[in-house]
Amino acid sequence: PKLTFLVEPKIDGLAISLTYEKGRLVRAVTRGNGTEGDDVTQNIPAIPSLPRSLDAQSVSKVPLPDLVEIRGEIYMTFAEFERINNERKALDKPLFMNPRNLAAGTLKLLDANIAQSRRLEILLYGLGAVHGWKPASQSEIIQTLREWGLPVPPDQHVVNGIEAAWAAVETLDQQRHDLPYPTDGAVIKLNDRAGQLAAGNTSKAPRWAIAFKFAAEQAETILHKITLQIGRTGALTPVAELEPVLLAGSTVSRATLHNEDEIIRKDIREGDTVVVEKAGEIIPAVVRVIHAKRPANTVPFPFEQRIREMGLDAERIPGQAAWRLTGANNPIILHRRIQHFGGRTAMDIDGLGKEIIQQLIDAQLIQSIADLYRLSVDPLLKLERFAQKSAENLIQSIEVSKQNDLWRLLHGLGLPHVGAEAAKLLAREYRSIDALIETNTEALASIHGIGSVMAESIHQWFLLESNRTLIEDLRSFGLNFYHSGKHAPSNAEGPFVGKTFVLTGTLPTLTRDQATDLIEKAGGKTTSSVSSKTDFLLAGEKAGSKWDKANKLKVPILDEATFLSQLPSTDPDDQ
Repeated sequence: PKLTFLVEPKIDGLAISLTYEKGRLVRAVTRGNGTEGDDVTQNIPAIPSLPRSLDAQSVSKVPLPDLVEIRGEIYMTFAEFERINNERKALDKPLFMNPRNLAAGTLKLLDANIAQSRRLEILLYGLGAVHGWKPASQSEIIQTLREWGLPVPPDQHVVNGIEAAWAAVETLDQQRHDLPYPTDGAVIKLNDRAGQLAAGNTSKAPRWAIAFKFAAEQAETILHKITLQIGRTGALTPVAELEPVLLAGSTVSRATLHNEDEIIRKDIREGDTVVVEKAGEIIPAVVRVIHAKRPANTVPFPFEQRIREMGLDAERIPGQAAWRLTGANNPIILHRRIQHFGGRTAMDIDGLGKEIIQQLIDAQLIQSIADLYRLSVDPLLKLERFAQKSAENLIQSIEVSKQNDLWRLLHGLGLPHVGAEAAKLLAREYRSIDALIETNTEALASIHGIGSVMAESIHQWFLLESNRTLIEDLRSFGLNFYHSGKHAPSNAEGPFVGKTFVLTGTLPTLTRDQATDLIEKAGGKTTSSVSSKTDFLLAGEKAGSKWDKANKLKVPILDEATFLSQLPSTDPDDQ
């Protein structure tokens, strides 16, 4: 059938979730890591366009639900960003870099007075939890929010067919530079809510919506110098030090050059005038050189010579583009690994900054990641920057990190090609580090989101004896090796030992994660598709094709009540 789509701007702001109870705003929470966010209710007064109470006497045909969670984006207009920076410039204070980061920082300020001195704006476009209202379409949601007095995106298009949707995207691309808020793309959503439910979701995103990113903005500037940045694996990445230039709403002074081959291919030299863009509107990169503006005295960049001048021992492995530091005990590599392991997107060890790490290495208190968990207060007191309280705080932060979710550990270990999102995917798929160790390249590559190169690098990493030793050291210190930090190994005596479940539909009280936890703790496992090897289908409301296939294959189908009756504990709040 010819489907109806809603096309709207992709707002480059801070994702927010607002909860209204009986029409009154009770809570505002940021998206955070996707599971837990920051409560920023105290700074909502910084958004004058957002009503604290919904209009109960509005013209809306939809009565106010007892509870409704509304999602959207908080942003700062370009005009307000410029006003604040002009004030700071007059006071000789450093300028803020871009509207998005300033909006995010303002919303999280502890000083409400400062927050309210900066005007924030909000646009709402989505629905989370809701009691007593079942909208038929995405456009009905937008219309009802507008009638309740809430600000919604004004530049939306409801169209029939994908050709019309693409025309709407092109229209937004032409209009984006005139919009008062930052936007870097368009979002296409299936308008029909029943269709959204039928399409369902992947482990990462809904299947009924997709974002299209507009072509990156470009700017011209001067490349003053090329420096070499050392990564967590010892890889040397060339970085362009630029004359600062405004690009896609932020000031850019550095850009990646990727590797030696890219520098040679693009013939990039120090002193060149170059064109830069933000790859994916995030990472600045040098696109090309403007050769007509090249100074007469420039020379090709001497990559290997610059490495020697820095006093580094490095080699380029045949068949690879990157130069890497050599030596298993290289202190620079160790520093980068510890810094990455303790970083906010990995194990999030508060107080483990660059200077502290260097002190620990210099004092030979740490020679590997595992040595962090051997630290105690007394040796720290002998170092600069440490008093009793700061030493105790660091040790406590390290101790707390033991309970982190599996994905944080996987990311912190620095598996090649595995970033935070891939680590989360691996944790969800395998649930424990031991299951991941025991898998093979073919199984890894079959996971949507894990390519063949990543799969091979993960498998080879776990084969190295040094990495196996590290994992066993961490195990001995009691680090959590299971997904979510709450998962125990499957119960060898549970009622579902060796049984395979597939979940479908919406269960009355359990989320999918809660149901999966219960299955695994009872000895079973879950897969995503029904086959002759499936033992049970756990089905909820609006089960789709999986129900039909299970019936055809005569797979037993359980509802939630029957499923829970077979478990020793049926209270999801205990999980």
